[in-house]
Order: sequence, then C-alpha cells, then structure tokens
Amino acid sequence: MISLSVPLTFISLVLSLSCFSLKGFRLGYLRGYSFLCQPVDYSPTEIPTMIARRCYYYFLVKVLDLLDTIFFVLRKKQNQVSFLHVYHHTGMVMLIWSGVKWFPGGHGVFMGFINSFVHVVMYAYYFLTSANPKNKNNLWWKKYITQLQIIQFGMIFLQWFVLLFQPNCTFPKWPLFVILPQNLFMFFLFLDFYYQAYIKKKPTDVVRRSGGASTELPQNGLHTCDKPNSKPSSVEYNDCTKRNSSKEVSTS
Repeated sequence: MISLSVPLTFISLVLSLSCFSLKGFRLGYLRGYSFLCQPVDYSPTEIPTMIARRCYYYFLVKVLDLLDTIFFVLRKKQNQVSFLHVYHHTGMVMLIWSGVKWFPGGHGVFMGFINSFVHVVMYAYYFLTSANPKNKNNLWWKKYITQLQIIQFGMIFLQWFVLLFQPNCTFPKWPLFVILPQNLFMFFLFLDFYYQAYIKKKPTDVVRRSGGASTELPQNGLHTCDKPNSKPSSVEYNDCTKRNSSKEVSTS
C-alpha cells in the first residue's frame, strides 16, 4: 500500500521545481535583479504577475509541509514530530503567507529561489525513500541535505541583513524584524540538529554475555544489532528500532 507521504512529496517536488527552474531564474535574476535592494513591482503587468504566481506556488509548498506534520500527529508518529519540525513548518506558512500578500517578489525572490533549490534535492530524497524504503540505506546524501539547509539559512540571513544599510531602498523594512531573527534561529537549530545527528558520538552499546558484562565497540560503523549474523537481545533490538525509526533529515 502506498503511503500518503508519496503523493504529497511528489506534489511538493513538482511545485518546488516550478519555482526553481530556468523560467523562474529568468524572471527573478536575469532582469537586473539587485542583491542589495530589489523593490517589489506591484504593477498589473505580465512579468510581476508571473513572479507573484510563483510566490504563490512557493506558499503552497509550505502548506504541504505543514500538512505532512499534521498527518504525523494524527497517525501518532511522535518520534517524527520534533520542536524543529513543528516550529519551522508552522512559522514558514505564516511568513510566506505574509510575503505573498504584501510583497510578492522583489528582495524576497532570493530566499524563495534558493530555498526551492534545497527543497528539490530534499523532496527527491523523500520521494525515493517513500516510494521504495529499500532506497533509504542506498542513498548517501541525506547528510549533505542538512548541510545545504544550514548554508541556505546563512545566505538568506546575509542577503536580508544588507537591506538594513540601504536607507533609500523602497522595499518594506518591517519584514526584517521577523526574517532576520527567524533565519538566525533556524540556522542554530539546524546546526544543533546536525551536531546531534552526525557529529556527537553516541554512547557505546553494552552487550551482556553469560558469565559477566562487557562493552563491545562498533566495528566499521556497525553496531551489534546491525550485523547480519548477530543475534541481539530484545533490549538491543528495541533500541536499534527506536534509533532508526526517526526521520533523519529535517525539512525547510
């Protein structure tokens, strides 16, 4: 039976591709875009309307992200619902809704474009692992998706930060008081997630044997429960199931 996450992930992938595409690049950057100050064109002409439409597609992606979190809660998969997961997806829906309503385009195009690129990579990974769970052990790039997320938050923060020093720029300044703290907070949240998931050393498993207790160190990255010919106890088996069942890559 196909999981509900498969069609949701596919739709999100298609919408992200529509934002991160050659046409989206031409609309956003090949028309004299300024990374220091880019006002919003509110005129009801063809180009601003096309940019606003892609901003709306970007908003729909964030709604689907939030729905994914809601479905996790309804299905009682609490191990996949973290503070980072809920905070990020809820906050992005409110932030992008505000952007689409009051400033669809302009300086914010950079944030939507680079974030769409990250989501294309991320949703491709999610789609491949959701459609075929066997791919989860064969795809080696989940670690680098988190690295991409951290880099994008740093770049987005810097791009909005320079707007503070553009007094003559007509782009609204009030979003800076929300976007700058938000991106800085997310940068450190994802940095902490990366440290906890990929850098911090886990305590070694204690393997009890008859006649006493001994500590067995992991060999070649495999714990006792991961070895094909080992017979772990029920306690060890449950520990490994818990460790491997969580969602290992957070979304943005």
